[in-house]
Parts: sequence; structure tokens; C-alpha cells
Amino acid sequence: MSHGLAVLNDVQMTVLESTLAGASYPEIADRSTYTLEYIREVGAKLWQLLAQALGEPVNKKNIRSILQRYQQSLAVVALERQYFWGEAIDVSIFYGRTTELKTLHKWITKDRCRLIEILAMGGMGKTAVAVKLAQQVSAEFEFVVWRSLRNAPPLTDILAETIAMLSRQQEITLAIDPKLHLDRLIHYFQQHRCLLIFRPPAKV
Repeated sequence: MSHGLAVLNDVQMTVLESTLAGASYPEIADRSTYTLEYIREVGAKLWQLLAQALGEPVNKKNIRSILQRYQQSLAVVALERQYFWGEAIDVSIFYGRTTELKTLHKWITKDRCRLIEILAMGGMGKTAVAVKLAQQVSAEFEFVVWRSLRNAPPLTDILAETIAMLSRQQEITLAIDPKLHLDRLIHYFQQHRCLLIFRPPAKV
């Protein structure tokens, strides 16, 4: 099923909501200022629009069951996604950096860059930009992992914790050899679309 989105106008929303409530076209027309012919015309175009957005035939009789199934599929996708924000800062209030965010967004979603480093002088807001960017592109990934390297954790600890997250806690105890950790990490990268953000320790 396609996940395209259809933007509906007020009349289409009225027809859709009334149809889901069990109303017939004559009943919808009686409750509105529109003629029955116009409501039928809007309905026909509405089902075509929704069929294109959802990727399957849609009509007045099956729209309820299709939307219920679509909602369930979205819920499953949401459950499958795992976001680990760790010590990521709050960016609910964020201004500016529109150009930088647009460029970074393109690099990740369109150009499929596998490694991006954000460089700037201290205090320029690199962390805030990284968090905001991660939030904007999170829907593109099955896993989003934010890790702070502030206390310089050993490489083996970083890899082991990341693998535990990507394996949904199925791989907890791993060998000490970093080579083995990297092999397992690459394995999960090949199985899932992952976004890892590492915040380096602040320079003194």
C-alpha cells in the first residue's frame, strides 16, 4: 500500500467524514448547501484521489475498511521504528539555520550521504542543528541513535551499546574484539536503515 498523502478540500472532507459516519449522498446533500449531483461528483473524484494516494481501488463502500487497515499498517511501522535520543538537547524552540538544515536534509535523504561531519567554532549551535536535523529526517530511518562521547567511552562500549539497540536488545553480551563488534554493526546496517549521531566531547 502506498503511503502517499491526499490533501482534501472542505467539501471533500465533508463527504469523507459523512460517509464514514454512514450517511448516504442524499443525506449529505440534505445536511449541506450543495446539490445531490454536486455531492456525487465530489464523491467520485474523492475516491479516485484516495485510490491514487493509498495505492488500491477505493469507493464509498470500502473506504472505512481501507482506512482502518491503513491506520493499522502505520501503527505497525511506528512500532518497528526505534528512536534512542539519549542526551540530545531540547530544540522545541529553534530559529534560523534554514539554509544549513535544507542542505543537510538533501545530503541525507536525496544524495544518500553515508557520513556527514558538522564543523564550526564552539558555541555556534552545532548540537542544536544536529538534533533538529535528526528530528526532521527521523521518519526516513528505522533506527535513530544519538550518542554523546562527552566522557570518552571506550570504542568497544560504544559499539556494544549501539548493536544492542539495533538488535532490539537481542545481542547484549559480545566479544571484546572491536573487529567482531564492527562485523555485527555492519550486519545491522545492511539489514536496516539507521541514523547514528555522535556528539564529540567539547574542546577545552
